Formats: sequence, structure tokens, C-alpha cells
Amino acid sequence: MAIVKREGLPGVTVAFCDSLEALRQARHAGLPESARVRTDAPAVALSGLSSVEPLHGADATRKLLAYWQAARPLAEAVFRSLSADPHLAPFALLAARSAHATHRLLTKMTALSEADFTEPRAALLVETGDAVVDRRFNTPWHSLLADNPQLQTHSFSVPVPQARPLRTTLWSKFQRFDRALALYRLGLLAGRLGRGRATPHALVVRENELIEEACAALFLSGFSLEQVKKPDGGPDDDGIALFEAVSAAIAPALATFVTEWMPAAGRPAAGRMMTAQLKADIRIFCRDQKAWGQVLDRQQPGRPAVVLTNFPGGASMLALGKACEMRGIPLVSAQHGVTRELCGMHDVTDVNYESSIADLYLAFNREAVHRTNLSPFRKGRSVAVGVPSVYRRLHGTSARHLSDAPILYVSTALLAGNVNQMVGGLTDIDRVQREIDIAGSVLAQLPHRVTYKTYPSRDRYPDTDPLLFRLNQHSNISVFDQPIDLRYLLRRFQVLVASRATSTIAWCLASGKPLVFINMPDHAALRPEVHQAMADAVFLFDWNAGATDRLRAFLSQPLRDIQKAWQAKAAPRQQFMERYITGPEAGAGKLAAQAILAYLEEGGRND
Repeated sequence: MAIVKREGLPGVTVAFCDSLEALRQARHAGLPESARVRTDAPAVALSGLSSVEPLHGADATRKLLAYWQAARPLAEAVFRSLSADPHLAPFALLAARSAHATHRLLTKMTALSEADFTEPRAALLVETGDAVVDRRFNTPWHSLLADNPQLQTHSFSVPVPQARPLRTTLWSKFQRFDRALALYRLGLLAGRLGRGRATPHALVVRENELIEEACAALFLSGFSLEQVKKPDGGPDDDGIALFEAVSAAIAPALATFVTEWMPAAGRPAAGRMMTAQLKADIRIFCRDQKAWGQVLDRQQPGRPAVVLTNFPGGASMLALGKACEMRGIPLVSAQHGVTRELCGMHDVTDVNYESSIADLYLAFNREAVHRTNLSPFRKGRSVAVGVPSVYRRLHGTSARHLSDAPILYVSTALLAGNVNQMVGGLTDIDRVQREIDIAGSVLAQLPHRVTYKTYPSRDRYPDTDPLLFRLNQHSNISVFDQPIDLRYLLRRFQVLVASRATSTIAWCLASGKPLVFINMPDHAALRPEVHQAMADAVFLFDWNAGATDRLRAFLSQPLRDIQKAWQAKAAPRQQFMERYITGPEAGAGKLAAQAILAYLEEGGRND
């Protein structure tokens, strides 16, 4: 099909583009080869094409790390702006979370110069046929550069691979099934069949393994269980009066942030984006508070004794919390992964912690409780109940399914794109380049075969991750890119390698396999106060000068020597696991149910 020349493109000197195919079509449609193409996409930046440059320039890591850390003071300032007003205080968390979310959307504006808001610029966007996917792939340049009268946008049809959701095999279903899950499902069935009985009942909004185990224990204690969801639609309420009051109250805090971090010419647009996000969140909150109220009010006989949910993120979950509070119904949330215990950079996100909404937070371990209680946004009580049983069933090796590539490298380089938090200072380009460096300078040089498990990034950029092409060039590296959860693969391998202080580390440790952990100071770094305990428990390597040489030398040992050294760390590792990962061993579901019952008996006090 012939590509028609597009008006305006031949005169473009600077373009923003995150798609190789869109760039190819744009050049065929008249974009000069000499035009500077600024990008955040690894595939575009590492393509070798002429005139391509990273969107974030020199010293990007330092600047982005500082910007990432500024999100928490922003949320706190917004929160304080409303907390002292008794009429607006109930909406302080909503506004703080809204500002925190917009902070992420404004990350790319920090890379712009004054000229980007006044001189001719082109945004090369993609059209996939799916509006949701398009919003993920396309930077909102129309909002970021709304005040540039010489901005032109061009959209190009770009096919993308169909998303592959996590696949559950028959074997993984068998591994997942246990007594607690059976009781949970039986409880839900009994709740449907016995609806109307005068028994205390628990409503489940979103589930995870810990929620399921807690509900199974509640069922054995005489509770009926019911799974509910917010009905679509519902009574509409734009909340315009509330928006105007909240917007006026937080305006000084937003102005201070925008003035400090955004180019002068971009500050009006940044302010509009922040207020637009707030307006949208308030509208969702007002609408869904009524919708959730209807769900809670129709429960018969009487009201629910308790409502349980997985991570309560988003304005709709805030509305659920408010609806529960108005009716005196405790909202209980449960931890879904180990991160705040290990990652210092995670503190920036504490405005989104479960305890900011939930009356009772079921944490895995005492360190999670400690970190949660430090948050200035904390509302509810936290209690350590241990990890779900799935963590404790990971230990061991599957001789029948043992991989011929005994070392598993577990990538944690989740790309940010336009939808994810930075968790540090690395751009997506730098994240991929670092993975390429580890693969080429360490993994490919080992005398052992290695399986490289990718972190799916298909919903971040339309192009194939360039890392895959580099990995396939190494004869001893096998790429595993199937959409299968890590927990179902760990038994196949003898030694694990992972980086960054994320929830992945907990799954690796729960397997009992030797773990080589690479601590990256600029991306999801390990807490300094955890560093020594982690070094005593696993094989820890800090990413700095000479790190690749040290890693290569260590991993080149016979695997039996690594396993022997691993056993020597057993005692400190057990202490580390109990404090930072697994928590109490008495049975998480039982302890969680006991905590819920105790909370109800005390009348729901959060002191």
C-alpha cells in the first residue's frame, strides 16, 4: 500500500516517537532523515537508526531518581492541605493519590526544554485498533505540549502481537489447590445456597491467596462467604462542588511542585493535567461510593460483618472504603507481595499502601507491619500473620522436570512505559541496556547453560524487546518468554539469579534454591539497613565497577560448590526469612481469621 505524504512532516526538525513502525511510516510520509527523533522506547533507541536519541538526556539517572523521590513530598503536601479542614479531610487521601498518579504522567515533561513548548514539534503515535492499548503505547503529548501551537500529531496503523495472559497449566492448578482453597470455594458455594441465613457474613471484593485462606478459616468459624463486585454504571455524580473545593485547597501544594520540577513554559499544562486527574478521580469516587453503598445495603439479613479485598488501589476502592466506613463495616486488606520490606525506594509509594484505606491490614511479617506503620497516610491497624501456604510449598526440586539449563536468571526489569512507576532513576532504555550487559558480560561467559526468564513488556511498547534479539545470539542462553508464573518454574532449576528488591526475591527465597542477588543502587535498591542481613542470607553482589567480573567468577564455579556455600548460610537465612519474608509459621489463614475476629470483638478500634 502506498504511503501518502503527510502535510507538515517534511518541515519537522524534532519528533517524539516510541515505535519503530510508526517511525518507518513517518519517514516514508515525508519526515526528513535528518529530523531528531527523541524516544523512551528501547527498540527505537537501540535500533541504530540515524538521528535517534534518548528523550532523557545527560545525567538522566540522577535527575529521574530525584524526581521519583519527589512524589512522596507531593502526596504529603496535598494530604496536609486538606487534613486540617473537617469538611475536606475525608478526601485528603483521594487527592494525595490523584496527585501521586499524575506525578508519574508528568515524568516525560521533566525531559523537555523551553523550546519544545514554542518551536515546531511532531508526535508520532500508533493506532492498534484498541483504544486501551493505544493509551498505553502513546505518550499524551497532546496534553504535555498543549500550549505549543506548532505541535502536530500523526497516527500510524501499527499491528501488535496479541496479549498473552498468564497461562495456568494443569500441573500449576494442581500445585495451587490445597485444603484452604477447597474450603474457600465450598464457603462461597454454601453462601450462595444458604443466602438469607442469620449468620455473620464476609464479603470478598478482590481475592488473593491470603484472603482465600483467611476466608476459609472464617468459614470454619461459622461465617458465610459471598463474592461481590461493584455494578457497572450506577448513579452518576460529577462531584463538581467537591472538586472545586478540593482543587482550591490543594492549589498551592500543586503549584509548588510544578514550579520546582517543570519547565516554565510547561507549567500551565502540568497544572491542568493534575486538576483533570483530580476531577476524574472525584467523579469516580462520588459515583462509586453510591454504587458500593447499594451493594452493602442489599445484604440480608443485617449488614456484612466484614469486607475483604486484595490491594485497594484506585478511586473506586477509596469509594468502597468510604461506603464501609459510613456503615460501620470493617474493611480488611491483605498483602500480596514482599517489596516494602526490602526496597527503600518503595517508601515513595506509601500513599497507596493498603492501610491507608483498610481498617485492618493482614501483613506477611513484622517488617511489613513496621514499614506500614511509618506511613503518614496510615489509617488502620496492621498485624503479621505469615505468608500464604503457596510460599511454603515451593521448596524442593522436581527431578522429573529438571531443566538442562540449571541456572535460572529471573529478569525483574519491568519497563515503565506510560503506565508504570519508575521505582528509581533508570530509563527504560537503560534498563534494557543493563540486562544486555548482564547477559553478554556474565551469563554468556559461564561454563553452564542458563535459562533467561523475561519480564513481559508487551503492554509498554509496540515493538519486540531488543533484549530478545541479543539473548538469542548467545549459544548457552535459552530464553523462556512463555506467560507462566515464576512460582511454577522454580523447581526445575538448581541456582537462581535475580536483581532488584522486588517481590520476585521472596518467591526465589521460598524455593530454597541458592540465590545470587544483584543489588542495583539506581533501580529498586535494597534498603541500606537490610543490606547486611541480606548479604548473610544469600549471595549478594552490588552493581558497581567490577560487578560483572565478580559475578562471572562466582557463577563459573561448579554448581555443587555454590550449593555447599548456600547451606553454610542456612542459619542467618532462616532469621532473615522469618523477619522479612515468611513471618509467623502457625498458619496464615488461621492467624488472619483470629486477627479479624479479635478486631470485630474490640469494636473496630485502630489504636
